[in-house]
Amino acid sequence: MHLPRQVQIVEIAAMPGEQGACATARPRPSDLLQRQLGRPGRHGHSFFVGYGATLAARASRAMRLDSHGRGVARSASSYPILVLPMVEAGSRDATAPKVGRIEDARLVRGAGCYVADLHVPDALHVAFRRSEVAHGTIDRIDVDAAKAVPGVLLVATGRDLQAAGVRPIPWEVLPPGAPTGAQPGDPAIAPMQPAAATDRVRHVGEILAMVVATSAEAARDAVELIDVDLTPLPAVVDLRQAVGDDAPTLWPDWPHNVAFTLRRGQPDLVEQRFAAARHVARIELVNPRQAGVALEPRGYLAAPLDHDRWVLHATAGKPHNLRDTLAKMVLGIAPERLVVRTGDIGGGFGVKNALYPETVLVLWTAMQLGRPVRWIGDRTESFLADIAGRDQVNHAELALDADGRFLALRVRTLAGLGSYLAQRGVIPPSASAKITTSVYAIEAVDLEVKGVFTNQVPTSSFRGAGQPEFIYLLERLIDQAAAETGHDPAALRSLNLVPPGAMPYATAAGTRLDGGDFEAVQQRSLELADRAGFAARAARSAARGRLRGWGMAQCLEACGGGKGEAATVVINPDGRATVALGTQSSGQGHETVFAGLVAEALGLPPDQVDLIQGDTDRVATGNGTSASRSLTVGGSASVGAARSAIDAGRPLAADLLEAAAADVDFDHGHYRIRGTDRSVGLAEVAAEAAREAPADGGLQGEAHFVPDNFTFPHGCHVAEVEIDPETGSVTLVRYTLVQDVGRAVHPTIVRGQLHGGLVMGIGQALSEAPTYDAMTGQLLAASLVDYAVPRADRIPDLSVELIETPARHNPLGAKGVGEAGTTGAPPAVMNAVLDALRPLGVDQLDMPATPDRVWAAIQAAKEAGR
Repeated sequence: MHLPRQVQIVEIAAMPGEQGACATARPRPSDLLQRQLGRPGRHGHSFFVGYGATLAARASRAMRLDSHGRGVARSASSYPILVLPMVEAGSRDATAPKVGRIEDARLVRGAGCYVADLHVPDALHVAFRRSEVAHGTIDRIDVDAAKAVPGVLLVATGRDLQAAGVRPIPWEVLPPGAPTGAQPGDPAIAPMQPAAATDRVRHVGEILAMVVATSAEAARDAVELIDVDLTPLPAVVDLRQAVGDDAPTLWPDWPHNVAFTLRRGQPDLVEQRFAAARHVARIELVNPRQAGVALEPRGYLAAPLDHDRWVLHATAGKPHNLRDTLAKMVLGIAPERLVVRTGDIGGGFGVKNALYPETVLVLWTAMQLGRPVRWIGDRTESFLADIAGRDQVNHAELALDADGRFLALRVRTLAGLGSYLAQRGVIPPSASAKITTSVYAIEAVDLEVKGVFTNQVPTSSFRGAGQPEFIYLLERLIDQAAAETGHDPAALRSLNLVPPGAMPYATAAGTRLDGGDFEAVQQRSLELADRAGFAARAARSAARGRLRGWGMAQCLEACGGGKGEAATVVINPDGRATVALGTQSSGQGHETVFAGLVAEALGLPPDQVDLIQGDTDRVATGNGTSASRSLTVGGSASVGAARSAIDAGRPLAADLLEAAAADVDFDHGHYRIRGTDRSVGLAEVAAEAAREAPADGGLQGEAHFVPDNFTFPHGCHVAEVEIDPETGSVTLVRYTLVQDVGRAVHPTIVRGQLHGGLVMGIGQALSEAPTYDAMTGQLLAASLVDYAVPRADRIPDLSVELIETPARHNPLGAKGVGEAGTTGAPPAVMNAVLDALRPLGVDQLDMPATPDRVWAAIQAAKEAGR
């Protein structure tokens, strides 16, 4: 394949006053409206494009107040955005640092800088020809007509890319059972995802070919002219069918489509406990796939930089990991030749942490053509190609004695991997092993998880990464046990909670819990939820012809462990400080939190601290944002670096004060001789450091923090629903969460994270499911017309109270909260739905509890009772 190689070095222009390198021309309002209302895609669906910057800008112009005085912004697609009120200083949860969200003013005024906002003169555009079938052999791909379209510079198929040396995307977490010494990406252990299919397609939306043109319109037109002949093969999307003897096989080397099997626990002891049990409760549940639906779809812009280097602007939650894997393992170049920059990111949820075929192809094309190349995905492409979450079938059994004490737990899980093993596709199936007993004193467990291939887009780490799936299973099982044995659900849980006096507690799963009063949190949540008043509320609902149900869920996570994080703090001669950190914000408020922590340590106002993130040229190392670890690990490193900078300045301050360094203390931004009023300011010491070592730019401190255990955030969720038995419509009417967050470093942001997680979990419980046709594997929900994310007007007031029990394994005492709401909401809501339906004879229902599913369950129960 002959490719032009004239390299064009470009500078990305920025408007005066804009953040970063943003577009010199914003899209016209009519264009934005068209993107939001949708246009026909190639699969017959409409799609929505929700760039974070443009939505936020419209939100600020379309603000109104709801009946509760909260700001509600409605986008052009009519999906409201809740703007949470600030927690006032002096309230129950207002603890240091007391600072408003620094980034909000920029983001809500449309001044954020997202990949789609970047303006590059003469950038080329990429479009992809994707598979319209879920499984099939590729017989022919004819690209001649596409090449003839004016403006087209390059058309490439999977075979072209393979011939050019582009390697598949390697998985990086070893599957269970992999041989000792096995290397990531070994194709003998698990199949990897190619940048484009070569001989067979394995899911709808898989890339078959790419077109690069001088305009997005020309690229799309050319893609439509690529003629593809496929021989369809049988497809499988149901996990139980996939492991059957007659199931279509995706990969010949993995019979029954089983990639690996994970086993944990004490199976012999469990068998003994089950034999001695008075009662055994059993349940089988489907935990359906869930889509991320971030406001900003994925997008990439690659361009020549300097000295034979390249820059990739990416919607990436792990910039350093993306750089290293993409450069070294996929394209075969030194990582030093690639710079990854992120800018603002409009939502992530784990979806943007993966390396995707589109990422590979945008950078490869820029390197081949020597010109800037961009791709901004649309909403349908997000549904077709983004990694998915959840997707499990669980069978569980709980053994109880005569008093209701839990004796043993047995779990068998089929975990969907999709068509390939993704980078971190092993994590969700294996994460349940950390929290198998959750908050309960269960002394024997038997866990088996099979990772299963299906003809769907791959799954990977997704907000909670396996722990929400297990908590959902366990909490539904406990409610089932309570119903079968006549126990009150709350009382049965209380009977089996690990008591605070047993801490630290070694679980049967091998995890060591460091603390927590689970009973106190449960009692407080029941009090706030007014459990005692439920009967009266249910009677009022019944008088209106409605069913009312109450449900709860205890939720424990193990997060913020594993890899460490490094931070660098530099105090400039003007007194400003800069912290460089390898985590990555996608809306969590990192600019605010890290500025506040460093400012508190240095005795500076928060607006005197700048955060550098998302640039592998300016931040030496980083593990990105995942597993609720940014604050607990990255925040600890930031504070450590600030203290290191203070220590570095102590000898200089001692010289300026003509004192011994051992006699100099630091407090509130000043070095002072102990026992005197003589002091020197931080800025003056930084200026002296810059004079002595100009290359450092001032006082500099570094720190690397590696946690020695997880943090264990814990909460108790209580939900109430009303159901219209005539239509099956479910309305969530009350929701209460009491969450132990460790130290609430910034209560407003903590609450925001909890609220956002709750809404995502409620969505999975009541409305969200990327439905596939069982016979063909076709995705039936490829737009926001078909995929029902929750609307603000369907969410009640979320009553959230924070409990602060400091964590013992990081100096901040903080615990992760980014995934807590998502983990506990689905079982609480579904337990409430089942509580309302049990009087009618319905004792089993899978998510989502949509009106048609609920109505059908009611009718089936009526038929069974006749």
